[in-house]
Amino acid sequence: MTPAEQTSVLKGTIWTLVVGGPIMSYWIYHDLSALESGAKKSVSVWGPAATLYESLGFWPAVLCLPALCLVGIGVASYRLEKAKSALPAEEP
Repeated sequence: MTPAEQTSVLKGTIWTLVVGGPIMSYWIYHDLSALESGAKKSVSVWGPAATLYESLGFWPAVLCLPALCLVGIGVASYRLEKAKSALPAEEP
């Protein structure tokens, strides 16, 4: 993959994480809140969040996805800068 293609893919990845991460995090929060309050007897959430909820409780389960998104954004940003530095310099 060329540096220009990498740059395009990484920008899309970052935007996906920035937009999708909070939406999915809210979904987990909403479902687990309903479970905690007793409004629902059972909910379906992302597998790792369910495991964290069972073993560590509410907040670790809710915050696992935002933490993963932040790590993903950091890695993608690092790789984006690396790909940008490999692009040929533009002449004015």
